[in-house]
Amino acid sequence: KPEDKDRFFMHYGPPCPSSWEIGPWLTRAVGRCVQAVSVDIKPMSCPNPLNVKSQGVLPVAILGTEHFDVTEIDPASVRLLEVVEPIRWALEDVAEPFPGELCDCWTNGADGFDDLTLKFDNQQVVDALGEEIEDRDVIRLSLTWNLKEEFGGTAFEGQDCVVIIKKGKGGGLRYVGSSTPDVFALFQNNPNPFARKTSISYALPVSGHTTLKVYDTSGRLVTTLVDAEMNAGIYSITWERKNAASGIYFYRVTSGGSSLTKTMMAIR
Repeated sequence: KPEDKDRFFMHYGPPCPSSWEIGPWLTRAVGRCVQAVSVDIKPMSCPNPLNVKSQGVLPVAILGTEHFDVTEIDPASVRLLEVVEPIRWALEDVAEPFPGELCDCWTNGADGFDDLTLKFDNQQVVDALGEEIEDRDVIRLSLTWNLKEEFGGTAFEGQDCVVIIKKGKGGGLRYVGSSTPDVFALFQNNPNPFARKTSISYALPVSGHTTLKVYDTSGRLVTTLVDAEMNAGIYSITWERKNAASGIYFYRVTSGGSSLTKTMMAIR
């Protein structure tokens, strides 16, 4: 909503471009225009781990809505942390805007509106963050952009959070959000299918002994990723399959007497 300044960037400027219709995400006040826009780092991932050693890309999306058309954005103007330019971009429907606090998240997918998806070089992002970041820090990343000149050239800024990974291969991560999950949940691994490694996230509404195990299709235990007393929160862990063969696997989280299971696919 427009008053939620933690999650949505509020643009104030005279006057509203004609393409911005009045609606629940947009109001006019004292001759100024108020526009709410959502940025999502690693869409469909919750939380958003940022491995400082990764040589890959960091995906980011500016999410379109009924009242914000991402085709009006000038992709050449987009910058992450003010200095990092995207290496490629595309228009695709990947995620639904999250209405909660900035560092909370969900894994809701396509909502019927095009999003501007961007890929940034991970090492350029890490370099821009500097050397002061520590393992498991929760960092806000700012994304800036302008509309195309024919739509007024308006400047925007949006933010989302990442969890820094510096030690080991990822390990268990406590997602430091502003609220405790309402329900016990197991999220789809990301990426899926995967070649070498994938991240698995789950939500614990209450504290308790928790296990996360991977099984093959015969029911044989392949690996135990988590076996510990854990506080309520959202966690993510990376599985590197190493010698595990390609094929279908099941992963199961158990906590407080309840279990949830999902499938994933390993490919060559």
